[in-house]
Amino acid sequence: MKKIVILVLLIAAISILAVAVTAVNRRFAYNLSWLPPPGIKKLHTTFDDATSALRDINARHMLAYGTVLGVTRESELLRHDRDVDIAMFYEDIPDWDTLNGTMAAYGFECPATSTPYSWECQGQRYPALFQYIHRGTGVGCDIVVLYRHDGGIWDIAGAAGGNGTGYRFSNSEPDRVHFRGHEHSVFPVAWLQEHYGESWRIPMANSKGRPATKYKNSTTCKFPPPS
Repeated sequence: MKKIVILVLLIAAISILAVAVTAVNRRFAYNLSWLPPPGIKKLHTTFDDATSALRDINARHMLAYGTVLGVTRESELLRHDRDVDIAMFYEDIPDWDTLNGTMAAYGFECPATSTPYSWECQGQRYPALFQYIHRGTGVGCDIVVLYRHDGGIWDIAGAAGGNGTGYRFSNSEPDRVHFRGHEHSVFPVAWLQEHYGESWRIPMANSKGRPATKYKNSTTCKFPPPS
């Protein structure tokens, strides 16, 4: 009898701990790199719901960074990844109410600590990054905003967020891949080489590779306002 009571208490304690970790991860998802990765099943659910939400409103988008690295290199999401990365060109972004409402309908919310990443240019602010957390999985989804400028493609989310860095890519068209029952636009191979280096095809344990295209941005208005 005593062993049964101890077992029941142990199971209850583990359940409470799991609920607590999920709640904390939702609130501080972008600050808990010390937590173990969420696992492939939760990544799949988050990926499917995020891409379904964007397809539902015909929002043109492409798989980006770690997400496309796994899909292109291994035909699977990276098992050690912690979020889903998506990119959209500025001109393809739906209005905020449509985007946020649809993401919410598919189980996403903005985390309490998420910074509204944007940059200011000539008195106006422009979006650089939308951050979401999947309520069911606790996994994050980043939607990066890309800008066309000066013959290249620019991701300024880092600079807009205050750390002074961002990425510049060559003016290449997205590739297409079939993954999890759908055709997806993805970062082209040229961008993967520019961002992660020539060895991007070689898997690295618990790592995505070496970012190779960082630039420093010391100004608040790097580009002219989008047309």
